Amino acid sequence: MRTRTLAIFGTGCAAAMVSFASAQSLAESGAVTLPFPIVSGEPISASGLNANFAFLLDRIQQLESDLQDFQSFFDDRANELTDFLAATQRATFRGAVVAFNRSEKTDGDVCPPGWRPFEPAGGRFIVGAGLHRNQDANGTLLDSYPSYAGDPEAAVGGEASGRLVASDVFETDPKFIAKHSLTGANIPPYVALYYCWFDG
Repeated sequence: MRTRTLAIFGTGCAAAMVSFASAQSLAESGAVTLPFPIVSGEPISASGLNANFAFLLDRIQQLESDLQDFQSFFDDRANELTDFLAATQRATFRGAVVAFNRSEKTDGDVCPPGWRPFEPAGGRFIVGAGLHRNQDANGTLLDSYPSYAGDPEAAVGGEASGRLVASDVFETDPKFIAKHSLTGANIPPYVALYYCWFDG
């Protein structure tokens, strides 16, 4: 028991010596002004040492409180920034339909988080909507297509049929191989992607 008491006493003394040295270093650097100044080579009373330790402890607690206030301020600003970025994303991408090169096997879902499949685009070509001055090869103005958001029924086209004459039919080159698909006579080679719309 005596050995343990001496060990504790020795540890306390060592800590006090370290604290005393730190306090002396701070006082000499001018970082703090102690109630009982520490002068190298001069003794200091126990009451003066206790007063200095109490002063330093109070300063440490004040610094901890300031640090907590700063952390709280920083967290509030970080949350405000997160909310701002989320609101900006929603305002920017609201109604956006984007093609993604993803798969359920490699990505877990065909659309990234905040997006979901735009089902009406499945297996269909995308056509520019609205009024425009675009013309076909013969200079005829193309039809005006309503947007899906404005008129879903009218915006989803069906199969189209046309009449071909001999001069419209191209010759098939037996060496031609489409990179991603082989298609019918009226469909160009294609690559399939997933269309997703922002739902964040």
